[in-house]
Amino acid sequence: MYHQAVKKIPYYDTLTDTIMTPTVCNVMKLELFIFDAFPLADRWIVVEAERNDEFAPVKNESGDKVDSPDTARALMSAQGRRWLQAVGAVFEPIETENNIENSICEISPLLSYE
Repeated sequence: MYHQAVKKIPYYDTLTDTIMTPTVCNVMKLELFIFDAFPLADRWIVVEAERNDEFAPVKNESGDKVDSPDTARALMSAQGRRWLQAVGAVFEPIETENNIENSICEISPLLSYE
């Protein structure tokens, strides 16, 4: 049922007393995804949705270009901007080194599910 994922994971080398950053994959981990539970369920349903609206995985560390806390935060922020723009909100440029796409727009789940 598990899926194999091979990763490059930094480790502590006791001989040199340093943190080593591998250049090749050095770890195999086992992952389990939500769809792996389908065969175990008595009933289930599939809902089709826009990936950017319903799926923001966090599988990698901050700084990675995919499936990291940073990319999940950016996807959720973009969704919040889309929701607000759909009801007439206008985002004006901000006077910082970051542009509007990099600014954070967060909508409380308490409000978004009303």
